[in-house]
Amino acid sequence: IFTADASISDHMACSSMQFGWGNQINRFKNPQYMYGNFYDVATEWMFCEFKPSRSEEYTVEAFNNFAGTEKVKYFYADNAGELIASARALGWPNGTSTPGCPQTNGLAERMVQRVKDGIRVFLVQSGLDKSWCEWAAKCFCFGFDTEGEPSPYESRHGVQANHDRIPFGARVDFMPTPADAEKFGPFEPKTRSGIFLGYHQQPGGRFNGDYY
Repeated sequence: IFTADASISDHMACSSMQFGWGNQINRFKNPQYMYGNFYDVATEWMFCEFKPSRSEEYTVEAFNNFAGTEKVKYFYADNAGELIASARALGWPNGTSTPGCPQTNGLAERMVQRVKDGIRVFLVQSGLDKSWCEWAAKCFCFGFDTEGEPSPYESRHGVQANHDRIPFGARVDFMPTPADAEKFGPFEPKTRSGIFLGYHQQPGGRFNGDYY
């Protein structure tokens, strides 16, 4: 039982899965990679990470991107070796579900299904194919975290994200960084056309004002 004023990372649930798309090459130049879904019970904060493999090194990196500078007080997941090893490396108390019984990790599995449904909707609405699923997942989680009063984002960081709400995959004109802007000719447009893919978040999930 968790009270309404429970702090971030009192209880975190996690699940992971492997994606494989045959010969299709993703941004990591590897047709298979790990997807991890994190959920904080206290704030309802949801976060996902994609990594090239299930190695402990990449899993610890994903854990740190979720937690930021916060100390996780309790971590619950299935018995995946990389999750147990990474929790031990970070000193997180680690409860585990019963092997072969996914219902004993029901909260994490429901969050995974929620994100998978969100990915599917974002890809269909944007017209992008499944090779863009990483971006769709991160954009969906950020949208989930910034909805409601208070939103999970506000519950975690104490402020709202103060971001522009843009549909995933929408055509947008981006203002380039100053370094890129110097490459433009004097009469060229100062923006570049592209598609919107999401929001840049620092470790811990805080939005820094940059868009993809």
